[in-house]
Amino acid sequence: MGNPGTGKSWTLKCIISSVISLLQSNPDSDAQVSTWTDRIKLAAPTGAASSQMYFKSETLHRLFCIPVHLNEKDLRLEETSATYSRLLLNFDPKKFFLLIVDEFSMLSREMFAFVTERLIQCNIDLDNIGIVLIGDPAQILPIAAEPLWSARSYTHENKKCSSLSINGLIRFRQVFKFPPLQTIPNYDKWQSLTSPKDRLLSDDITACRKDLMLGQFDAVFLTEVKRTDVDPISQCFTGKVLVNMRYGKKMQGKRNAIP
Repeated sequence: MGNPGTGKSWTLKCIISSVISLLQSNPDSDAQVSTWTDRIKLAAPTGAASSQMYFKSETLHRLFCIPVHLNEKDLRLEETSATYSRLLLNFDPKKFFLLIVDEFSMLSREMFAFVTERLIQCNIDLDNIGIVLIGDPAQILPIAAEPLWSARSYTHENKKCSSLSINGLIRFRQVFKFPPLQTIPNYDKWQSLTSPKDRLLSDDITACRKDLMLGQFDAVFLTEVKRTDVDPISQCFTGKVLVNMRYGKKMQGKRNAIP
């Protein structure tokens, strides 16, 4: 994770190149240039994002044979369907071991439910593979859906989240070894507060928010801006405009603030 311009995309490409080199240098591995994609899968929520990742990256919809409109009835594929056959061509449980997803801020809980269900249908043990999420949670969020890391069972309109969304919430917390929600002190109290400001008032609510994210995973935060654009408009957009708009903050000032 990291702010705009801190080198997330560059780091991603270095990670992929290093893993591929490691596979090819392993004498016990049959991974060659033409087969590393059997072991590593690269995907992003949109076509634009996937095209910026690396060679052979795809959209999550294409890689996991997910329909455009997420519907719970399509969660599990019929094993006699052509879609299921295509899915099996994408994943070999004896070879696949790493999934890398870029721009995960756009990944909804519903989509994660589909991703994990598809992996399970391919006889892949989620405990025996690696899942790497890359992005900035303060940037673009899912449209009309709860973001992947949200622990809420109710929407901001105080409506019950769909069962598919709850499914994704449970799967996400299981994969990254977060504690079950029912075991977290004051979880119900935190969720009953409708205003984000109210959720920061008391020590017990603050402790609850912290406990919600205590999973068993490694996190790397990139903080130093590495991008060195010479274009002043690009510099202003990356260093000021995007930063001011993070987490939904409205940019202060007039339009002519951009040179």
